[in-house]
Amino acid sequence: MFRLLFACLLTAGRVHALQTGPRKRRRFVELRLVHPLVGYFGFAMLAAAAHGLAAPERFAASHGWRVSADKPFQRFAGLAYGSMALAAILAARLRGLYRAASAVCGSGFFLEATWIRLAVSAARGRAMTLHRVAAVFANHGLLSVVRIAPLVACLSPERANRPG
Repeated sequence: MFRLLFACLLTAGRVHALQTGPRKRRRFVELRLVHPLVGYFGFAMLAAAAHGLAAPERFAASHGWRVSADKPFQRFAGLAYGSMALAAILAARLRGLYRAASAVCGSGFFLEATWIRLAVSAARGRAMTLHRVAAVFANHGLLSVVRIAPLVACLSPERANRPG
């Protein structure tokens, strides 16, 4: 479901860019970045944070985590999701380099989640087949790549035009 939402938001950014304003490469890339940033990494992750804080046992079970009695990790994950979600939502309003901060933070989180899921699978004795690695990467790592690539494309002309 989340992958479908992410794909729809990428498409919405494309449609928005094609139907409004000037058709410049930078604007096109920016809108393709902002829509998933706010919709997926913002509002959808805010919902995940609320779920993690309101029902920590179910949140842990849905992620394959061990449920602990005092739930410190679930609370931490819920707050981390919520903090990154608020940063992503603010990126629509603040734009500029603020988008970079939000994208780098969230991408780092999802890349680390990819590594942790693979490490836990290996520690539990599961074979690291190409299918397993690809499935884990498709859930977390790919989101990081798709989030950072437009940012690099969007910000690189700014860097090239700066004096010094």
